[in-house]
Amino acid sequence: MEKFIKSCRGSVTAVFAVLSVCIFVAFSGCSGNLETETVEDEVFVTLRLDEVFQEKAYIRLNHDGNQDDFWFYLVTEDLDSDAEELLNDYLEQKLETDGEIVGNVGTNKNITIDGLQAKTEYRVLASRILPSGKMTGNVADITFTTLRDPDVFELHPSWDIRYKERRTSADDPNVEQEVFICTAGDSEDTYVPCLLTRRDFEKSYGNDLRACFEDYLAFRNLEHVKWENVVTEGSSEHIEDRLRHGDYVLFMIGVDVNGELTGYYAKTDCTIAQEAATEAYRKWIGQWTLTGSCGDTKISYQVEISPDENNLYYRMSGWESTSATDYFNTLPEELPVLLYFEKTTGNAYVVSEAFDDLDDPTLADFYDFFLYGCVEIDYGGVMTEVPVDISNLRIARFYFMNDNLARVAPEMFSFDLDGVHYDANFLYFNYSYTSVLYAGLVPVTADSVVPRISTMRLER
Repeated sequence: MEKFIKSCRGSVTAVFAVLSVCIFVAFSGCSGNLETETVEDEVFVTLRLDEVFQEKAYIRLNHDGNQDDFWFYLVTEDLDSDAEELLNDYLEQKLETDGEIVGNVGTNKNITIDGLQAKTEYRVLASRILPSGKMTGNVADITFTTLRDPDVFELHPSWDIRYKERRTSADDPNVEQEVFICTAGDSEDTYVPCLLTRRDFEKSYGNDLRACFEDYLAFRNLEHVKWENVVTEGSSEHIEDRLRHGDYVLFMIGVDVNGELTGYYAKTDCTIAQEAATEAYRKWIGQWTLTGSCGDTKISYQVEISPDENNLYYRMSGWESTSATDYFNTLPEELPVLLYFEKTTGNAYVVSEAFDDLDDPTLADFYDFFLYGCVEIDYGGVMTEVPVDISNLRIARFYFMNDNLARVAPEMFSFDLDGVHYDANFLYFNYSYTSVLYAGLVPVTADSVVPRISTMRLER
């Protein structure tokens, strides 16, 4: 029977075929059996990946022969077989079942491959074929991987992350770290460790992995991170500063050197226990009368220092309780001041803070509240009060005179302003807010008439 090739001069598309090697095909054909011998010539076929998606890819085929030369291609998940043998085996099966092979012509053609699986590696083979049915010239061979489905994440079979211990510096007991172990086995896939509270994962992300991981990448990209210096390959130890007690979610997030999510992850639920309070930590707990002055104005607050994170933080309620404007008179109880406990000295420090939203949704949408310190500097020959809107700064130090009396000293803040360097003690600290109507800081106590730090004392 005479062998022949049918030309297909329209668009080039892929047609599915049910084969043991999972081949998708669309190429020219003939009747009868094909010769396995390849005819040698100087025409060269090349394949180039133009673009790839989750379920589709665009491949560019070029050859330096004639426009009317026949060629065919196949797409397969068989990444190991010999290219020439794979093409010939397929052609023989195609002829046996269909009696012909539909092929293509053209020297610079786009091949559109549809119906692919996301995050899967494929191989494309292509060759010219003579009217006699023999392959001629080289067999072009290219592999590519489809993009992953951004909504699909899978647990990495070799990854695991676990909490190991709380580690205290031998030189400074105030320096404490949480140690986590990331196990990767023999995997060469890269990752970044990430942890957050169970509450944040549920409230901020609705337990959605994609939302959480993409937000983490966006946050790090704002820091202009160089991902090749951040991602980790193999097992490692991850260190965090001491964390509060509570429930956490630990992640190993699959990220490549370009900062792209790979779709792999590991996840572990973890609970960090509350420490037992030391005797030195317990000394500050209780009710105090805090007194001080602002100019000629004497001010007194009934405050209560309560445990927060044992041996690390307290909360002090009642600050500004007699001076806050009526609209904000519940603030001293709803947003107690953060105090840091220093183990080496037993001192407690007022710490600046941007507070979480209030429980009242109306107020939460309208206001943002803060506890910041203020310094006084000589600015252009005028003594000027400047609020320092930075969180996690030590503003004032509480220290014992005896078990029932404590004094307060200001902390120093060093900064540069308009080319001038300042070393200034904090003058006072106070509640303030911004709102949807005004973005500037507004004091909760009118005119910031709160005790100046250097005048303050606490008595039981």
